[in-house]
Amino acid sequence: MKKSWIIISIFIFTLATFGVLYLFNSVQPSKHPVSTGGDRPQQVPISTITESDAMEKLSKLLPLKTTNFSIVFDYKKGKYLVTKTDSGVDLQSKFDKWYESSSYKAIPKTRFLLIK
Repeated sequence: MKKSWIIISIFIFTLATFGVLYLFNSVQPSKHPVSTGGDRPQQVPISTITESDAMEKLSKLLPLKTTNFSIVFDYKKGKYLVTKTDSGVDLQSKFDKWYESSSYKAIPKTRFLLIK
C-alpha cells in the first residue's frame, strides 16, 4: 500500500509540473506600448527653420561683414545692430535685399536695428 501512495504522489507531482510548464509556455507576453503616454517631441520637417535655429546659425557668423554693412548682436538691447560700412549706400534697401535672399528670414525684421 505504501508503494502505491508513493507512485500516486509521483504521478500527481509530474502532472502538476507539466501542467504548470504548459501554462507558462502557452501564455504569450502582452505587447507593451511603445511609449508611456508622456510627451513625445514633435517631428519638425528639416526644411522648416525656426527663429532660434536661424539666430543660432547667424550668431556663429557674427560679426558678419558685407561690402555694404556689418551685423553684430547687442545683448543689452537683444537685437542685431546693422551698421553701414559704405557711406554712399542706402542701408535699408541693401539690408532688405540681403534679408530676403538669406536663410535668416525666420528672424523677424524687428530683431534688426539699422544704424545709419
